[in-house]
Amino acid sequence: MYKLEKHSAPLYDQTKSEWMRQAKSHGRALGELLARDVGNSFAGITANLDQPNNHSYFLVDGNGKSFAILEIIFARPHKTGWLKLLDIKLCPSLIQDADTSIDTEKLKEAVEVVAFAITRSIGLIGKKEFKKAGLLKIYGRTELMSEIFSGMLVAGNLEKALKPLSLSPKIEGRWLVIKKI
Repeated sequence: MYKLEKHSAPLYDQTKSEWMRQAKSHGRALGELLARDVGNSFAGITANLDQPNNHSYFLVDGNGKSFAILEIIFARPHKTGWLKLLDIKLCPSLIQDADTSIDTEKLKEAVEVVAFAITRSIGLIGKKEFKKAGLLKIYGRTELMSEIFSGMLVAGNLEKALKPLSLSPKIEGRWLVIKKI
């Protein structure tokens, strides 16, 4: 359903244009705020392009439409290093206005996009450019995200899903750490 695509100029330009259009469709106040966030996100991607260990991936559907951008850093690439998933930026069409009722379909799609972003990031461990990566660390940017990570471990679902892949999850501060066994 979704796949990760490494940053490329055409994908960057296409996504930025589409996300700006989506942001502005939210109306004046929220639209301006989202457009500013989109602009800042893409400026950050551009600023990090010359950093060899910073990577931007786009989570795209079968039609090439971007639903999220993942900011990943490969820490300690000359040793047994780790991938750090620092941020998952969702497309503006998945952002909900706090002044309106919750759109459960949109919320369900946002959760699905985040889940795919995490699982596709796990798939990067040991791939060509990350051959020496021994683990993935996912930052719990908000209190809610940290609680979700803890809940996934307490429920045991994540451990059951990762065990057949020879991976093991644990919490380290605000990080969900997924390590090769």
